Amino acid sequence: MTPGMHQVMAVASLVRRCWGRREPKGIRRHGLRGEDLLATLSEKKRDSLKSSQFGLPAEKKYPMPDKSHARNAKARASQQEEKGNLSASDKKKIDAKADRILDE
Repeated sequence: MTPGMHQVMAVASLVRRCWGRREPKGIRRHGLRGEDLLATLSEKKRDSLKSSQFGLPAEKKYPMPDKSHARNAKARASQQEEKGNLSASDKKKIDAKADRILDE
C-alpha cells in the first residue's frame, strides 16, 4: 500500500457509511475521489518543502504546499489554540499564510 492509502480507504469507507454504497452526487459530478478529500503529504515530499511553505517556518510545522493543506492547517491551528498548545499570535500567522494560499 502506498503512503496515505489507509487514509484514502478510511475516507471511502466513511463516504459509503454516510451515503450508502453510492457516493454523493457532488463528488461524482466534480470528479473527486476519496484521495482528493483528504490532505496527504509523504515524508519525502514534506522534507523537500521550502521553509516558506510552512505556517510556522522556524519549527517546520503546518505545511501548506496547496489549498487542501492550507485549509487543514487552519483547522489544526484552531484546535491547538483551543487546547492551549498554540499561542494566539502563532495561530494568526498560520491563518494569514493559509488565507494567502486560499486566495490564489
